[in-house]
Amino acid sequence: MEVAKAAHLKFNYLLDFQTNPNLKSYEKTLMGQMCLKNTPNITLECGSHDSYQSQFVTEIVEAICSLLAAFSVIENQSSNKNNDHHYYTNTKKYRATNGGFINFHKQPGDTFSKGDTLYETVYPDLNQHPDIVITSENGIVIKTSPTHIHWPGDEVMETVSQDNLIDLT
Repeated sequence: MEVAKAAHLKFNYLLDFQTNPNLKSYEKTLMGQMCLKNTPNITLECGSHDSYQSQFVTEIVEAICSLLAAFSVIENQSSNKNNDHHYYTNTKKYRATNGGFINFHKQPGDTFSKGDTLYETVYPDLNQHPDIVITSENGIVIKTSPTHIHWPGDEVMETVSQDNLIDLT
């Protein structure tokens, strides 16, 4: 936990291989093997599969600098002193049900309440009404797709329920 705090990342996905059976797909990774052996480790990701978002790269570089400073390898020059940390163990992924254009109503870091609109899918056939995605819980958006164009099944948004946020202070 101290390593996650030292990285100064706003969003921290805490994987618990000992108690979460949904993480089997990570079991054979280096991170998974270290977790199963109770060896402290950390994985930093700059986005998601097939995406490149420069703000994530900048955030990760600053996190690496913060970690190196925490271990007295370098003097911390990083401007990333974010005290607004979010720790969680589960996320909810929203996927496009049909192909179309996504109009995001919420962005990463935005909080939402039950009944809020997260996004809508607008179809090329303007005679077809947009699909509006409304949340059924309170939470925070941690990731949106880097594109507004989606095919059926594409990941559009990832959120964390307010009930799943962990306070590590």
